[in-house]
This record gives sequence, structure tokens and C-alpha cells, in this order.
Amino acid sequence: MWARGLVGAAAATALAVAVTTAVSGGDGGGDGAPTDLTSARAVLLAAADRAETAPGDGRYWRVTVTTGDARRVHADWITRDGQRWVGHHSADGDGPRSGLHKLKGLRPEPVTVLGPDPGLKALMALPASPAALRSLAERHAPADSPHQTKRGYVVDAFVELLTRHPVPPKVRAAAYRALADLPGVRSLGEIRDARGRKGVALSFTDRSPRLGTKETRLIIDPRTSQVLSTAFVSSRKGRSGPVLYLGAVWTNDPPAVPGLP
Repeated sequence: MWARGLVGAAAATALAVAVTTAVSGGDGGGDGAPTDLTSARAVLLAAADRAETAPGDGRYWRVTVTTGDARRVHADWITRDGQRWVGHHSADGDGPRSGLHKLKGLRPEPVTVLGPDPGLKALMALPASPAALRSLAERHAPADSPHQTKRGYVVDAFVELLTRHPVPPKVRAAAYRALADLPGVRSLGEIRDARGRKGVALSFTDRSPRLGTKETRLIIDPRTSQVLSTAFVSSRKGRSGPVLYLGAVWTNDPPAVPGLP
């Protein structure tokens, strides 16, 4: 996927940011109480509460990503009837290069809770139940392989749902709650991403014969429910990322060439 291809020199930046663990802080969940940033479950449930009330009636689902050095930005727009545009802007090379293109077909989706490449209607009709989402992800996960365990696939599927897939707000909220129920998720406390945005770092660890120990690290802002950054670290394959998310939202703003952040 293009987003995971935004790697290279920026990789060390996000993962080298110092982590400061807070006992509590930030906005709370629905009851207004402070969120315990040392508890991954509390952070994910707070993000779920925010996601559930996010706007979901826009004409376009837009995902905008950039690199750690902010020299490339890429945006995807998709309508509810499956029309898709891709915009990009790059300052690499001799000078800025940009474009906006209308494409046929949806972006390839190799990892989802419904298996590879589900239709748009199927994604939009996903259940807003954490248990049902987890059951779907486990049912469609391939058998354990040298590259990935079933649990690793489930984590990846939920991360992709939160960062890339056009789904209603209640489904995104259910994905956060499903992640909160998975064993082994850890909070690394407050952190700033490579753009200096404050969030909470969460870590999921998996082990496979080919990759060894693989850590999936998210930085999320529980106050807004937005995923700010994703990165992957393998004890045998090294680092991949960070991918920085400038937004994953429903909007009425029409497709346009994105500007550099």
C-alpha cells in the first residue's frame, strides 16, 4: 500500500521520539473524567467515544498522509458510489510536482476485517459491534504463516480500518473498542509524533518465524479519535514507517491537489 511505502529516512524519527508516561491527563471519555494515559484500554475507549460522535455525512471519504520530513503528501477521495480520486504533491527532486487523477476501481485492500479487497458496500455495511468486528476479522484471517499470525492479521485489519477504510463513525468506534479488548496492547504514554502533534503511543507485539518479534505502534489523539502515526518494527526486518496521517474524515470538500503540510 502507498501509505506504508512512505518510509526511509523518516523511519527513525517517529520511533526515536522520547516517550513521557502520564498518570492521567487529556480529555476524558463520555463521563468527562480524565483519561488514564498509562492504560491502553482507557485510551482506546476514550478514542472510541470521540469516534462515535464524529461527522459521518460528508460526500467524500478523504485520507491524507505524509512523510516525516513533510516533503511528500498524498490524498485519496472516494464517494459512497465508488468514484475515486488521488492527489499528490512532492517537493523531492528538482522542484515541486503535483497532480490530481480520477481512477477506475477502488484502492487495493489486501488486509481488512473482511479479507482482501472487499467491495465498498460491504465496508460501509460493517457491524457497529466490537465482538462482531473481531469475529469477522478472525474468520477472514489466513492461517498462521511464517510471516504473520492470526492475531497479527487481526491487529493489522483493525489498524487499516481506523486509518484507511471508508466506514461510518460507529464502526470506527467499534474498531477502537475491539482493539481495547485484545490481549497484550500496551500504552507507552504521551508522545509527540514527527510533526510535533501530541498523542498517546500504543504498542501491539506479535511473533512469527519469518519476522521474529513485530511491534505495531500507533500514535492516536484520544481527544479527536484520529490516528496520527503508524510504524512497524521487526526484530529481523527492521523498521517501516512512520506514516503520518493528516486526516481521515468524511468531508464535502471536493478533490484537489493537496498542499505540503
